[in-house]
Amino acid sequence: TYCAVSPRGVCTCLATSNDLQRFQKRGIIFPPDNKDVVLFPRQIGGRFAALHRPSASHFAAPSMWVAFSHDTLNWGDHHFVMEPRPDSWDSVRIGCGPHPVFTPEGWIQFYHGANESNRYSSGTVVFDLDQPWKIRRRDSDPFLFPHEDYEIRGFMPHVVFCTGLIERGGDVIDLYYGAADDKICGVSTKMP
Repeated sequence: TYCAVSPRGVCTCLATSNDLQRFQKRGIIFPPDNKDVVLFPRQIGGRFAALHRPSASHFAAPSMWVAFSHDTLNWGDHHFVMEPRPDSWDSVRIGCGPHPVFTPEGWIQFYHGANESNRYSSGTVVFDLDQPWKIRRRDSDPFLFPHEDYEIRGFMPHVVFCTGLIERGGDVIDLYYGAADDKICGVSTKMP
């Protein structure tokens, strides 16, 4: 999935590839303004699933939802998943990071959150395997937060933003993240 930006808003589009060198653009899958869309790596109940964050109106904060599809192009059966938490590191907005990771405990999702100071950190949440709108565990503290100079200074100061991961086997992952919105960083760590 990727964001497409125009004067009409930010849409999420889908591109597919068999070799990661040639891509077929499949079009808009979530209309404006919706972003932070990630696909689950396995079907759930015979359907594809995606986490997404529609832009909120003045009635609600940017929150996470899950939707389902039979073909990855047409999405429906939306369920509210979670929202920002008052007086927390993720108190103003939240959004998805890399794809959810399947574990026997549930789907582990690395997500970002911002507070009133626009400081972005990353935390984890565990969703139910069959009903991913049900939260099994949501950590109260971020596992990754801006503290290095290259995370604090830059285009968007005080930002760390998980964007990709590689499962190395066992409980080791390589996690990739943006720092200050102008750098790409990586860290190897154990699965939370």
